[in-house]
Amino acid sequence: MLRENVFLLKIGGSALTNKKSGDIEINWNRLDTIVSEVKKALIPGRKMVLITGVGVHGHVPVLRHRLHEGWRHDPNQLVGLVEAQYRVNLLRNALVKIAWDHEVPIFQCYASSIIRNDKGRIVEADLDNLVKFLDLGLIPVISGDVVPDSTMRFSVCSGDDIIFLIARELGARAVYFGMDVDGILTKSPTSGDARVISHLTVSKARNLVSTLENADASGGIRNKLNKSIMAIENDIVEKVVFFNLLRTNLLRRLLNHEKEVTCTILWKS
Repeated sequence: MLRENVFLLKIGGSALTNKKSGDIEINWNRLDTIVSEVKKALIPGRKMVLITGVGVHGHVPVLRHRLHEGWRHDPNQLVGLVEAQYRVNLLRNALVKIAWDHEVPIFQCYASSIIRNDKGRIVEADLDNLVKFLDLGLIPVISGDVVPDSTMRFSVCSGDDIIFLIARELGARAVYFGMDVDGILTKSPTSGDARVISHLTVSKARNLVSTLENADASGGIRNKLNKSIMAIENDIVEKVVFFNLLRTNLLRRLLNHEKEVTCTILWKS
């Protein structure tokens, strides 16, 4: 199933939605910017898979109904599953609508239809149809989701889990995390003197993780760093790139391996 010249881009929920709001709030201007940047990065022969975060659209109902804990024999959780899927589908459909407007062939795939967890970890995945769409020339997009779980009956499968699964199956040597900040920062982005850490080794990243707290249902940047460290140590990928997807032409420059771009690159050493 290995594919050459495949780029995997995770579009963070922070770039898609207003994470400070607990309500459904689609940022159409940001979606337009993101799709425009993806379109600029497309060249003949380059294949791309998009993985999206769900932002507050998914995190709020997951936490409210304790969906991340699995089945608790509470019928209200089933209604919560419907609510979570409905809210996330609004975001997915908005992204596809903007892609349609820009004539970018983004095509939805659903993690709940192709992935099975056990105790919250991916144990089985059938990517055949996703790969068929990819080979056709479409850009598959898949989001974090609630998926079947052999032990818990259902559990959350985050976009961070999905991107490294696809990297392993398709042989992608790098993954890209598109965010609304310029990379991994030395301090909170709200502080006036935060700087971008341009290069980060696994050992330094591990020390950094110990200082961070989980920010949402998916674990925030701490979870991303932890999963990135594991992927690099297990030789699933060679590098992980964190960058601001909202900056003009930055995705295109990164995929073209241009120098002097603002981002954080996580390497083994």
